[in-house]
Amino acid sequence: FNEVRLTLEILEHVCEDKQEYENISNFNVLQEILMGNIRNKRFLLVLDDMWEDKDRNGWTKLLAPLKSNQVNGCMVLATTRSTSVAKMIGTMDEVRLSGLDEKEFWLFFKGCAFGN
Repeated sequence: FNEVRLTLEILEHVCEDKQEYENISNFNVLQEILMGNIRNKRFLLVLDDMWEDKDRNGWTKLLAPLKSNQVNGCMVLATTRSTSVAKMIGTMDEVRLSGLDEKEFWLFFKGCAFGN
């Protein structure tokens, strides 16, 4: 978990001009750039397979500009296998998903692998 790296990765998708942020390593400046680029815009950010549950302050700092956006319909979706991560970054109750049972999985696999 590195909030500077994650902020840079988010900026890659929201900035039209990479020169706006590419030579900046100061986290606060990067966050300001991010805030300026998402202000008054709707977004969906998916953070897949997150594991960091020891740095609550890092999560708070990373998500601050995203949570400050006043536009309705913005969402940060984090997937994790760790209940502690879900509780730490969650603003709503976690949604637990279970896997497919063996029969359903086999039908799904056959359909993907071999078609009809």
